[in-house]
Amino acid sequence: MDVQKRLERLETYQDRLRRLQQIEKNRAFCRHDLAHMEKCAEIGQWMKRENGLAYSDGTILLCALLHDLGRVEEYESGADHRMASAELADGLLRELEVSEEERRKILRAIRSHGRRKDAARMWYARKRIRTLEGLLRFSDQFSRPCYRCRARRECKWREDEKIPRIKERFREDVPWQS
Repeated sequence: MDVQKRLERLETYQDRLRRLQQIEKNRAFCRHDLAHMEKCAEIGQWMKRENGLAYSDGTILLCALLHDLGRVEEYESGADHRMASAELADGLLRELEVSEEERRKILRAIRSHGRRKDAARMWYARKRIRTLEGLLRFSDQFSRPCYRCRARRECKWREDEKIPRIKERFREDVPWQS
């Protein structure tokens, strides 16, 4: 059974996704739902292939599916969602019997993923990404379709952090933007 199906069978994971969906149901901005997490995985796996990195698709998928689960604590108590996500992910990864080495890599990536940067700089530096942390940070930011967002003007992201349509801005095609 693949890692996503195994994770989705865990009640703790399902409960967290439901709580996050409930909290964000009226959110005008980007949501932290399963579609966002799956888009992060897609971009991360694309980046892995583009850069010839050795991370398994399963490791990248677990990073993506777990990285924003701590948003519930952020909304409820103001906690840092990266640390809360890592804490929850640790227990879920143990339930999935993920090796100690892989678990540590995933948790390190989750703890460091939330630092947005200038989108153009990130795009041009993408070929230099070598770490799981870098893959998750890039895929998390580039998973957002800022170019078509109705709440773009009210968004807290700086203009240079917002993601443009890649083909128009950088003259390149990417499989995740239609």
